[in-house]
Formats: sequence, structure tokens, C-alpha cells
Amino acid sequence: MDCILDVDTGVDDALALLLALRSPSLNVLAVTTVSGNVGVGAVLDNTLRVLDAAGARADLPVARGCDRPLVSAVHHCPQIHGEDGLGDLQQPLPPSARRASPLHAVELLLSTLRAVPAGGTLTVIALAPLTNVAMLVRLAPELCRQKLRVAWMGGAAYGGGNASQWAEANAAYDPEAAAIVLGADGADGAACAAVSIYTWDAYKQVELSEAQLLALAGEADLAALDAACDGEREFADAALPSWTACALRLLRGEMRKWKATTVMIGDAGAVAALLAPEAEGAMGELLHVVVELAGTQTRGMTVVDARPFVMVPDRPKGEPNVSVISKVDGAALGEVFLKALGSRE
Repeated sequence: MDCILDVDTGVDDALALLLALRSPSLNVLAVTTVSGNVGVGAVLDNTLRVLDAAGARADLPVARGCDRPLVSAVHHCPQIHGEDGLGDLQQPLPPSARRASPLHAVELLLSTLRAVPAGGTLTVIALAPLTNVAMLVRLAPELCRQKLRVAWMGGAAYGGGNASQWAEANAAYDPEAAAIVLGADGADGAACAAVSIYTWDAYKQVELSEAQLLALAGEADLAALDAACDGEREFADAALPSWTACALRLLRGEMRKWKATTVMIGDAGAVAALLAPEAEGAMGELLHVVVELAGTQTRGMTVVDARPFVMVPDRPKGEPNVSVISKVDGAALGEVFLKALGSRE
């Protein structure tokens, strides 16, 4: 699958990047960055560091994108992702010598989309607010309808949100962008060839245990990572591939930060669902979804019409426009992640 990852790296975006870049079935053509978990400058820096850890090819294009939402005020989330966006690891991931593309992220998305052969598609795996993707849709609407597939970690279906009572963070941080990409902003027809959303409902269902982390590294390596986190020694992860060590540092850091016995893989679950479409729930259910833009308590809510039937005078059901992934086989998707990140090749 030819794809571009659009990220706001982010601890879980980092895990998703590692998974995507270690998965042979994904042909990652580029990475684009956008304001979200942290400012776009920090997002770009974090992304370059993670690409090094993933062993990504040196000439992989990486572009800086939009530094603010289309309409909303800027929001970041240091409480979850740390001041640096990567969990404030000690020691931090090493600085990268990679150079970012001179193109703006939206320009890079557009040029890549234009290069797609007739009848082909490009999948944007969007793990962030949809600002960059919405700009692309507005710049090239017909091209996006023909060739653009969007797989977004965003929105919430049935269980409430995290940014607010009903809005998931990637939707809440730029609701207008989400409305544009989902084709829910009143424009005629679909905005993209296909859109799927891996919702906050699904996000919470993919967790790893300490025993599974031990299977990735072994007890001695995990103990060494813990000792380094405590400042008792330098990192010495030569026995582990760089991508495995990076994933373990991030996951273990989250477990220690929240004093938890399990850890969610977050955005990486959305990538795992693409890699294992046969897993229960990974394909989602085609439903009508709109984005609430005006409600004082519900702005950014992805309103999913899951009614089995309607009767006059009820509001009619809209045409299905989004594949909604809300209930997944968390164990199966977790295994996809572990298999890819545990590989030494």
C-alpha cells in the first residue's frame, strides 16, 4: 500500500511511525507534520528522531505543515505527551541529521497525489488533526475524490471523547478540518475516494502487558532500560534493534509515568488495523458521520448515525460516508505491533 503518514508526533504517533516503517506491506512515500500534540516545529524534530530509530531510508521526504487549526485556537497536550512531545525521556532520543523537505506538507501531499497513476490511489494515514489534509482537499477537490483515501485516527463513536465529553482530541483540535475531510461540511458529494476513522473507542482497546514487553526485549534488556530511565546507567541498547529499543523506551516510559501494568499503543493501533484487515472489527462499518461545529458542549463531536431504522417524521438517515472502526480485536492488533517491532531485520 502506497501511503503518507500525517502526524503530530506525539508518543503514540512515534509508535505508529515505527510500526509503519517496519512493515513491508506499507510503502511509506513521505511523512508530513502538523500542529497537535505539540507545536509543529517540535513535531518535525520528533519525527526526524523517530525516523532515525526506525531505520527509515535517508532520503524519505519529511515536510513541515500547518502550525495552527483552520479556525480554532491552538491546543497542545504536554500533560499526556510531555513538554517535548516524546514523553520527556531521559535521555532524549538523539538529535537527527536528516533535513526536512523544502516543500510545505500540503505541497508535498499534492505533488505525491498528482503522481499517482490513473486508477490508483494514495492512502494518507492521518494520526493528527486533519488541517493539512483539509487544505489538500480544498486545493484539489476533484483529485482527492478520485485518488485520495484517508485512514484517520480520530473521532469517537459511542463511548464519549477525551478532549471533551463527546469530542476526541484530533477532531476537537480542528473540527472544521475534520468536517471538510469527512465530507460533512455541506459541500456536494464525498471529499475523498474513501475515509475510515479508527475511533477513540477502538484506540482504548489495544493494550500491551509487561509480559508482552518482556517478550520483545527479555528481562535483562528491560531492566537495563529501566535503570537508564532512573539515571543509574547510560543507555546501552546495542543488543536490541534501534526500533525495538525506541518502542520499549516509549512504552515503558508511559507505564512508569502512569504507574500502570498495561500500556495502550494508541495511534499505532490504527496502523495495525490497516495491516491486519482480517482482524475482527478492523474494516469498520460504513455509516453516516457528521462533525458538530456549533455546540457549546459538543463542538468537535463526530456524530455517528447508527440508527437501525427511522420513521416519519424522524430526520432521515444520511448516505454512508465513513467506515467507522469502533470495536476491534485488541489482542490481534497488539500482536501485529509486537511482531513488527520485535523483528531484528
